[in-house]
Amino acid sequence: MDVLLTGGVTAVVGPGPGSCPRPELLLDGSLVTVGPYADRDAHEQQVLDTDGSVDWFSLEHVDELRFDRGSGLLRSLALHVPDQPAGPCSGASELPPPTPGTLRLGETRQFHLPATTVRRHTPAALLCHYIDPESSVGTPSLRLRVAEDLDLLFTNGRLTGWLLTGPARHLSDGSGPSPAVQDDNELAAALARFLTLTTYPALDALLDEDPRARLLLERIHADIPLTAGDFLRRAVLRDRIDELIADWYG
Repeated sequence: MDVLLTGGVTAVVGPGPGSCPRPELLLDGSLVTVGPYADRDAHEQQVLDTDGSVDWFSLEHVDELRFDRGSGLLRSLALHVPDQPAGPCSGASELPPPTPGTLRLGETRQFHLPATTVRRHTPAALLCHYIDPESSVGTPSLRLRVAEDLDLLFTNGRLTGWLLTGPARHLSDGSGPSPAVQDDNELAAALARFLTLTTYPALDALLDEDPRARLLLERIHADIPLTAGDFLRRAVLRDRIDELIADWYG
């Protein structure tokens, strides 16, 4: 099955994804990554050894999809999490079931894939769109699972978004993916509240140093003590909250 990634760039859907790293959700940088992104030198070398889209020398955010130069198979991803909210649209529960697979680039080349523009989230899922779902593109017909909990979404054969299921499970400080643990429902709810605060229009309050926004951040911080639940990933969210309060409120 052929699919369109961006203008003039096609790929073939194939079996997979096989063995690949767990996705990482990086709050500092607002990225979901799969691949050698913890080590800068390893990432740069992989970019030099592969083809595809890369966020280098671009005036706008570009999502990174890197493909093996020999086989053409997808090897790594770095997907930006936008800060604009999506309008009313079908949620993750209305998507088709995931189909394990991968992509093979139709023609080895370098290209730019503009990053997603809008997002919506719940404690259970983070859903980002390349095309505003309010436009008449239809509901995705293919949900291609390219890594654990990470799906690329295609509508009428065109890449229109991506979905990360259980985003709290994939919180990372950027040092590399951690082993899977039991779900932490309190952390999942706290992350959803954090994502709401860092999505417009609520983000305006933080940028304006509104004390009420600081109070909301502090409440999220207090609700996920390190003495319970998934303390490693709780620490990631708590540390990011500390950084934002220091940056915006001094």
